[in-house]
Amino acid sequence: MMDYSQLFAGNIPGSAVLVFDIHVIDFHNPSDSISITSHYKPPDCSVLSKKGDYLKYHYNASLLDGTLLDSTWSLGRTYNIVLGSGQVVLGMDLGLREMCVGERRTVIVPPHLGYGEAGVGKRRLQGCWAHSPSEFCGFGCPRENHNMLLPLKTERVCASGFFF
Repeated sequence: MMDYSQLFAGNIPGSAVLVFDIHVIDFHNPSDSISITSHYKPPDCSVLSKKGDYLKYHYNASLLDGTLLDSTWSLGRTYNIVLGSGQVVLGMDLGLREMCVGERRTVIVPPHLGYGEAGVGKRRLQGCWAHSPSEFCGFGCPRENHNMLLPLKTERVCASGFFF
């Protein structure tokens, strides 16, 4: 049991009724999951991203209050990963699954599927929800038992149709 007399200056008389004005800053539940909102899906959305695919995508990462953390658009290049390989936080990995090329969605990631309570970087944004509008630019499907060289830049479909 917390002893408020040790935390605050002044005395608390016996049998006192205490009144607390409370402002909840943030909370999360470990059972929370990501939230996905699709803003645009191309008419031909027959091929969806899945674990093991090489993805190229753009994103803006911000906190729920709009504080911008990172942006590939400002860097002028896509972020490229192999989906399911641990190259991004689990929440973003899950949010990029079952997307089609050209789709735009917003993925909201709870702290335990993002950077956790400790946070990362200089600002140490502990326990923060990340908000990441993303646009899926393209992907390739690595074949089993095949070493894949990841292209630095892909502008169009190659002859084999391997990258979009």
